[in-house]
Amino acid sequence: MKKIIEVDLVNEENIFEKYNKELASKELINYMINEVDPFNKKEMINVIFNNLTKLKEDEYILTIKKTLKIEYEKCVKEIDHNNIYQFIYFLIGIILLLISTLFNFSFVFEEIFIIGAWVLIWETIEIQVFSDTKIKKRKLALTKLMKSQMKEIDD
Repeated sequence: MKKIIEVDLVNEENIFEKYNKELASKELINYMINEVDPFNKKEMINVIFNNLTKLKEDEYILTIKKTLKIEYEKCVKEIDHNNIYQFIYFLIGIILLLISTLFNFSFVFEEIFIIGAWVLIWETIEIQVFSDTKIKKRKLALTKLMKSQMKEIDD
């Protein structure tokens, strides 16, 4: 199944980042990502640009593809970062649970260690369920966009 994403480029501010002309606009990239269904594996993406600027096709399409790749790499780094935090939180949580059961503390300290341990373990689960899911969805959409055909409408 093919999906066509039509993008109207009215002026150069719609294409390039305000402070770095080597990157595509975040608004443009986010628009394209929002138009993709990352869970439909059979969907083929075609991005068609209606260019109303004086730029030529090769002047902005390469910039868009480069920015898509940079955004994909950011997602990969963020997932790796989250995985490290999950491992650390889970490990500290398990250690706190072990400390609370192995050592005879007063009831209050034992409960504090148990509550702290479960908070860290639940934080691990929260990262996996919410943060990682959102990032992985974005990563899938970026993957589809990087593989898509991008071309300009011929007038």
